Amino acid sequence: MKRILFLFLILLFHSAVFSQNNPLWQTIFGGEQYNGLKPNECPEELPSGLTVLKDGSYIVAGSANNCSNQDTNALIEQKRYSSAWAAKIDSSGNPVWWKYLFTSKPVDMDGYTINVHNFDSYRGKFLTATQDGGFVGAGTIGSSTFNRKLSFAKHDTKGELVTDRFMEAKEFCDEGFCGLEDPQIFHLQELSNEKFRGLVSVSHKVEKTIKEGNTTSISSSYKTSFLYTLFSKDGSVKNSKYIPDLEFAPNTTAAFPDGGFVLAVTTNNVSGKESQRDVIVQRYDEDGKQLWKKKFGNPGVEELPIGILNLSDGNILLSGGIMGGKEAVWLLKLSPQGETIWETKQKIGGFNFIDPIIESPDQGFFGVLGNGEGPMVFVKFDSSGKKVWEKKQSQRLYMPNEILKNEKGYVILAYTKKKPAQYIDAILIQTDWDGNISKEAFRKNFP
Repeated sequence: MKRILFLFLILLFHSAVFSQNNPLWQTIFGGEQYNGLKPNECPEELPSGLTVLKDGSYIVAGSANNCSNQDTNALIEQKRYSSAWAAKIDSSGNPVWWKYLFTSKPVDMDGYTINVHNFDSYRGKFLTATQDGGFVGAGTIGSSTFNRKLSFAKHDTKGELVTDRFMEAKEFCDEGFCGLEDPQIFHLQELSNEKFRGLVSVSHKVEKTIKEGNTTSISSSYKTSFLYTLFSKDGSVKNSKYIPDLEFAPNTTAAFPDGGFVLAVTTNNVSGKESQRDVIVQRYDEDGKQLWKKKFGNPGVEELPIGILNLSDGNILLSGGIMGGKEAVWLLKLSPQGETIWETKQKIGGFNFIDPIIESPDQGFFGVLGNGEGPMVFVKFDSSGKKVWEKKQSQRLYMPNEILKNEKGYVILAYTKKKPAQYIDAILIQTDWDGNISKEAFRKNFP
């Protein structure tokens, strides 16, 4: 008996040591234990945002869908289902809580009300950890341009709703105009004073006086304008700064610690040529004043910006892809003043899109090849943007979404359709610095 107990203790010790020496994990999770949907009812949990809280845990936000014939209104009334959700996963990959997302009270949409969030009203790319240990989400609510509102929701570390606001276009004003309809948000960051800055667009009316001989007429049209808006801690609008030189919605943005930001937009086709698109990068200070504007591109191809990073050395990385018969991954490093430091174009595989990408500890870069649904491929670049290695992982179906760093390596958000997923579930993956992952993925329930 003593010998059996001794052998058991040895095995327990080795298991603990193995666990400590192998901190890699893959956690699959979803909301089926709350909504009760079965695999044949196609429960889809599609993650879209990832952030890390002050306690080192992760918040994942996403949207939900299904093909069930049952009426889900009863589940919604019981707060057991919504079109948007958030989940907390600890630093070891263990689920902590799952929340379906609702408004604090029904939102008046001029003839009907909404009390549930969806993909648009809680967009993953605006998921932001806050200095008080909680997080915020933002987006737009309403399906029509005339009644659409900007949404802002703040939560504590337990996922409980602290405050939410739904702002109309008319609340965003500057230089003699206020928004009329269709507010949209393209960038959000928390400032050191716990207020927020956001890049917002609104549609508004523009009147122009036309004189022809002795006749004077007024012509009216609608224009979409962009404003850099200051929000209070609770999401209410403080003031807005009109940005006259921004003509197109940005493809990607990045924040600077001083409250400024940088963005990249794609130009329209030039002279009707389908193979000609360039990229414009613009940097603004904390007040929305343009610091510089640069155009990058080559004739006969389409350069498409996908991501932009504020680097540890103060420089900027633009990542994207090149289309038009010369497909390649495109990396461009810029100085704080927008001058080109280096540029690389290299064929890697798939669609030749690296999305997402993050700076590595050696000031190189680590990214995931954006192949859509297929084997996940990690790619490592050196500090000059040249590929060092790539690693193809298992044959699971992934859609990489976000990458963060921690003391162990990289944390990657994706989704998977393969077992042990119920149907389509979120998956959070802890890698080491060399892009290695655990052999198995485990589906874990929430407490």
